[in-house]
Amino acid sequence: MPVIRNIPDSKRRSRTGCLQCRKRRRKCDEKRPRCGSCQERGVACEYKQWAFVAEVASVPDNVDKTPGRHQDVAQSPVFAQDDLLSLPKAASPIPPPNDSPHSVSYPAKDNGTVNTVNTPFDTSPAASLAHTHESTGNQILTPSTWDDKAGQCKQRAMHCFRYQLVPWIESNAPKPSFGSNMMTLAQDKAVIMDAAIYLARHRTSRGETSIEELQELHHRLLLENTFVADVGRSLLALGDLFNDGPSQWPKFRFYHPQPDTPSQPLEDMDEPLKSLLRFHLKIDLATSIMTNKPPSMKLSLSSGRSLFSAPLSPIETYDSCLLCLFECLRLIHYELIPLFTGQSNMQSAAPESYSLKWAAWSRLWASCMQWFQDRPPGMEPVLESSDADLNGQKMQESPFPADIYTSALSLQANLTMHLSSLLLLAYKPRLVKLSRFPHHLISRSWHTQKIARLAVWNSFPEQWDPLVVAALLRAAREMTHASQQEALLTCFQRITDVTKLPLDEEISNLRLYWSSSSHSTPPTMSHR
Repeated sequence: MPVIRNIPDSKRRSRTGCLQCRKRRRKCDEKRPRCGSCQERGVACEYKQWAFVAEVASVPDNVDKTPGRHQDVAQSPVFAQDDLLSLPKAASPIPPPNDSPHSVSYPAKDNGTVNTVNTPFDTSPAASLAHTHESTGNQILTPSTWDDKAGQCKQRAMHCFRYQLVPWIESNAPKPSFGSNMMTLAQDKAVIMDAAIYLARHRTSRGETSIEELQELHHRLLLENTFVADVGRSLLALGDLFNDGPSQWPKFRFYHPQPDTPSQPLEDMDEPLKSLLRFHLKIDLATSIMTNKPPSMKLSLSSGRSLFSAPLSPIETYDSCLLCLFECLRLIHYELIPLFTGQSNMQSAAPESYSLKWAAWSRLWASCMQWFQDRPPGMEPVLESSDADLNGQKMQESPFPADIYTSALSLQANLTMHLSSLLLLAYKPRLVKLSRFPHHLISRSWHTQKIARLAVWNSFPEQWDPLVVAALLRAAREMTHASQQEALLTCFQRITDVTKLPLDEEISNLRLYWSSSSHSTPPTMSHR
């Protein structure tokens, strides 16, 4: 015989208490609009919305089927709320043999007989809840339970966006404002929230999202103001990175300002658009390096200040490094290459134009040398091995000497300046003497080795932006030692695992290039 316990009301467990008391596992007096505990602690008191169900589809066998009892249970707010808080597990359907893999069988009771019903297989929240309802019999399908199930994938996507994509876009800069501004805008504008969810799902599924969903988002952005539309389009464009490898980056849909809007330099833009356009610029610079073509973005980076003019914040210092690389590429492709190939017009072939071009080269080279001889605070490595460690015996132990940095931003800034120096040395004027500079600073091999060392010895998840990937692909072609090639292959695999960027085609091309250069079998990754 069951024991009847006389529990006083003050000790009786509450099932309809406020959310704060339920979270703290405390007794709630259930006073409205604020319970005594929340009023005493000075916090917001909220109660879960009850879901009232007009009709129950089926009733389990162990429940009294009298009309009065059934109506009391169905209309009880406690019953409805508990049903929302603890959803029963769905029975696992077993697909029948020799049938389509896209259909499953469910037993259906009808007048005491069991019939098999074939239902199309669907993994959507609606189908999941419907199958749960059919298999359990006592599950009540309500709008609240629908929202709980349908929102789980959105929650996972937003978690991925906030903690994986946001640090990658902003390089995890000190005191970043991109993430907070992005989430605030997403809270105010549903289309930005949906664009962020689309990007996160697109990254996870390796580009297998619906094209109709993308078109719908672009259509909704047409109804927003210029700033929101620019943020949304810049965000959606990043999905192209996960479709194919870097060889397809020239097809990237870069940001271009509207013809009727005034031009604004990057440093004067507001977040989150500023960080998104900086990331677009890095993709453009990476594409220019890999294709040997000029950058395509028509974007002003600075309002006229000189490079590395003190004092600068870390992110402003990095912007100056990007500006230096951007000007190097424009000088090379629009001035120096036409000059070397004889494609310059007669007007630009005047002696004055030659002097202006080489003066621009000298100015950019001086900026690079200023960087390596007097780096800004926070941009120096905490450990920088000497070049004497590049002898044969130590190379067997470690293919690259160690260069370790304290942040992804400082690593990216130094890599950008090494890349700028490497490009300028490739187009150095014949009559310019660089003997007054340290020997390693005027060596193309030294800058190439430095780029590889930065990538191999640092493992910040957010360091692998497109510009770093492009620089590493360029530097990898200069590596002739088998151990160095093996280390870079491992590094490329790590990039794919962290960023989900597909690099299979680039790795195959690298192996083919190494094989043709050495006439031997290229290295294979030992762990693959």
